[in-house]
Amino acid sequence: MAPTRHSCHDVNRPSPGLLLEMARLGGLREREILDDVAAISRLDAWLRAGRPDDDRVARDADGAKRLAGACGGLPFALLICAALLQIDPRLSVGDLSDELSATWQRQQELWRESLRPYPAASAAVFEVAYLRMSESAARLFRLMSVHPGPDASAVTLELLVGRPSREVRRALGALAQLHLVEVAGVSAPRWRLHDLVRVYARYLSDVQSEADGREQALGGLLKYYLSMTEAADNQIRWAPESADTATFASRDGALAWLETEQLSLIAAVQVAGECGWDHVAVGLSLSLAEYLAQRRLFDELLATTSVGLSAAVRLEDQDLQGSALTNLGLAQQELGRTEEAIAAHRDAVAIFRAVGDYEGTGDALNNLGLALREQEQLEESIAVHRDAVAIYREAGNRQAEARAVNNLGLALKRMRCLDEAITRHEEAAAIYRAMRDRHGEGMALGNLARALRESGRSSEAISAWQLATSIFAEIGDDHARGIALSNIGSALTEDGRSVEAVSAYREAADMFRASGDAEREHRTRERLAAVFG
Repeated sequence: MAPTRHSCHDVNRPSPGLLLEMARLGGLREREILDDVAAISRLDAWLRAGRPDDDRVARDADGAKRLAGACGGLPFALLICAALLQIDPRLSVGDLSDELSATWQRQQELWRESLRPYPAASAAVFEVAYLRMSESAARLFRLMSVHPGPDASAVTLELLVGRPSREVRRALGALAQLHLVEVAGVSAPRWRLHDLVRVYARYLSDVQSEADGREQALGGLLKYYLSMTEAADNQIRWAPESADTATFASRDGALAWLETEQLSLIAAVQVAGECGWDHVAVGLSLSLAEYLAQRRLFDELLATTSVGLSAAVRLEDQDLQGSALTNLGLAQQELGRTEEAIAAHRDAVAIFRAVGDYEGTGDALNNLGLALREQEQLEESIAVHRDAVAIYREAGNRQAEARAVNNLGLALKRMRCLDEAITRHEEAAAIYRAMRDRHGEGMALGNLARALRESGRSSEAISAWQLATSIFAEIGDDHARGIALSNIGSALTEDGRSVEAVSAYREAADMFRASGDAEREHRTRERLAAVFG
């Protein structure tokens, strides 16, 4: 049974800032165990941080020693005890020690089974603190343990508990005063449970899951994440004129939200799959794919897409299976698992053809062509891309047509059919330009530049890359800008323009560092060093 709580005797509470200062005084460290002398000294310092004349520890040496023992020498447990003493000036050190001991004696058998392998002292301290919470703070505390990801915004916690923001803020403040939650950030704070606290809170949540409406609360939060991620996905796909600005006013705003919630969103996919919310699992995984690919988080893309694919299979939804297989193949290809990627894309093609999804077939063929090119199966790659171009053209999907034409040009270049490759890349750039897709235009220009360079038309290639660079700077794609700059550096080096090459390489290395591509940054700095001989 869950413990029965009662409200704290005194509302004279220390501020969160003061309690954070108390934590800094002792240099809290994970798994640190203090002897009695150090534990008592630490407890006294924390208590006096709020009231310098508070001598309850000094006045009760026996009670302080028993309290240190009841806390098992754990600084985190001692810190919470200091907060409890701060909150209730009438509470003696000895009385708090007795309460902890009685709590442990009453619950030790249950906790040994439910909370292992965590220190027993932690559970007793947490429960004593829990018994002093208001009902609102206690329910928030329990439900926070099932929030996906390592931390949570106030907005998502309000959704989780279904209570007004003022009430949730008050509850969070009470939990922070007891050090049961930690806060990061000022303008937009995020809240997290300490690892030890999360285990105890989850134990309470399991006991009270029905009373708390936990399944409904978690389901509502996951649906919110799905709705927000779908809106963000529409905004970040480099086509601002087609984005819905009702949720996110700009691409930067959508990216900022995705970056802040990234770990929670990835965890939410897993939670949705485990809890049987299959539509949410597959929907979230599909909506996250573009963001994860742009951020080059391909391990995360593989993990979330795998969960989404399993959910789509359980739903027996072939369209969703095809889309998940397409993203799975893209992740596998980027991780060097090209044979698996080809198999995934072939499966996607077969599924889309079976259900009559014409454009889905085009998408799968387009991605299959990319994987085949990596395996040097160039004739099939070219044929597959031509099929995709024909599908998109007939469907009137100009943006997808441009993508397929661009990829056809890449396969033709690999086959050394350079004149046609140049034509295809020029065609793709023109379509993207007409569609006002600046990102697509920049990518097509970069590919055009490569084909021009291989044809011996170096000055034209450099001009195309420079135009691509300005486009990527305009839209804020540092990674693509770095690639274009690196290629400019190589072309300038071949032309004997070393001073200009050094400038391009340096800027490219900065772009790769900004976008987190350490491998390309290293290669670029090697090329930069080679210029100096």
